[in-house]
Amino acid sequence: MAQGSVVNFPAFRLHEAARKEANNAIMGLLVGSQMAAHFLSLTAGSAHLLPSMFPAVSHVGRFNLTSDRAREVLVRADTHLGTMAVPYALAIHEQFLRACTRLAGGHGDLAAAKLHSSFSTRTGVRSTSTRWPSSSYCARCVTPSCRRATD
Repeated sequence: MAQGSVVNFPAFRLHEAARKEANNAIMGLLVGSQMAAHFLSLTAGSAHLLPSMFPAVSHVGRFNLTSDRAREVLVRADTHLGTMAVPYALAIHEQFLRACTRLAGGHGDLAAAKLHSSFSTRTGVRSTSTRWPSSSYCARCVTPSCRRATD
């Protein structure tokens, strides 16, 4: 889709906003964890627990570790954040696909695994292109969010 194009489907605009917000939140958490790990290197070797050093930080009591141990956790946080981000991104895509399926006259209350085939059946369009890697884009979806509608 061309940059600056107007899509007159409210669910698409909501989807784009949710997708951008999720992306920004995940990127913020990734960067924030690395920044925090870097910051904690200034307190390396301290025997004090984080709540006693940073009492003004929200929820620090739940992360009741020394700065060295907390730094170890934060340095490895990207793997965990990536694992949590996948179902989050899929849920955003699923919500949009449900709206598209309803727009095409289908039922948006189908199981997630059946949404793509229902949408494809309703629209009569099947995408067989293998141009996009399946890890990045749905192999069967033709919604604009998958960038396959312009193929």
